[in-house]
Amino acid sequence: METDYRALTPIQDRLEERDVLPREHLGDAGYVTEDNLVDSAKRGIDLIGPAKKDTQLQARMADGITLEQFRVDFERLTAVCPGGLQAILGTSKGKRLVFRFSQAGCAACPLRPRCCTGEGGRHISLGWNYQVLQAARARQETKEFKAFYRKHRGGVEGCLSALVRGHGIRVGRYIGTAKIHLQALFTGAAANLRRAARWLAGGRPQAKRQGLKLCQNA
Repeated sequence: METDYRALTPIQDRLEERDVLPREHLGDAGYVTEDNLVDSAKRGIDLIGPAKKDTQLQARMADGITLEQFRVDFERLTAVCPGGLQAILGTSKGKRLVFRFSQAGCAACPLRPRCCTGEGGRHISLGWNYQVLQAARARQETKEFKAFYRKHRGGVEGCLSALVRGHGIRVGRYIGTAKIHLQALFTGAAANLRRAARWLAGGRPQAKRQGLKLCQNA
């Protein structure tokens, strides 16, 4: 099956073919990657969603030296650690930059317990557009982002929950991507018909979830 981050580009391609590209495109963490943020911006789309946080061991330490604390110059291809040691560029091929710090320099650094856990020196790996990812991570911590995302994402999650709980869309009943895609289309159509029938019958969605009503004895 196709992963979320790979699916975003084809989705936006289809929207562009129909001339309905949005200015803002909401997605969950599976869609918000460094490359997708950059590619969406090139189309004039603000990709809004929670960017995945740093999962390295240092980020899980209370006072660990994380990637954000390194000074990286993308023009000169240099990196300096919080202890002042400059790294050697290991490789710049592809979409990743890998900087390696000398074993001797890291061994003598007083910050080593917070930075290196192995016997060798520290090395860091980051993409060419890492600054874009940093900006997305900083934005998602703001009150404005949390309020906006909560307001719009809640409806999406509610719709997915209804499809999963009421129509079993999470279970593929057939073998093969084409058949599973067809199942999703039929399930979505059935859900829409069910909602339309309920609306025509006078049913309306509740603005607020009703609390549990307990029977009272007379």
